[in-house]
Amino acid sequence: MSSTTTENYILSYLEHCKNHKNLDAKTISAYRIDIKQFQAFCSDINLCEATASTLENYISHMHAKFKPKTMKRKIASLKALNEYTVC
Repeated sequence: MSSTTTENYILSYLEHCKNHKNLDAKTISAYRIDIKQFQAFCSDINLCEATASTLENYISHMHAKFKPKTMKRKIASLKALNEYTVC
């Protein structure tokens, strides 16, 4: 998935969150940040190539920076994206 395709995919997912899940604008903004942080963490691969190991490394890395409540949301953001994914 190219960077343009990845960006379009993320935008499509966030639109889905807005229009079909009826999520609040602040929640969508937080999801956008969460997904972008994950994307930056695994910049050498595209989102569809992320493995369980990649996610575990990301979560371990981020636990050092954020409080547990924030980490729960970040994990939830990625789980929801994974459910939306058609990779």
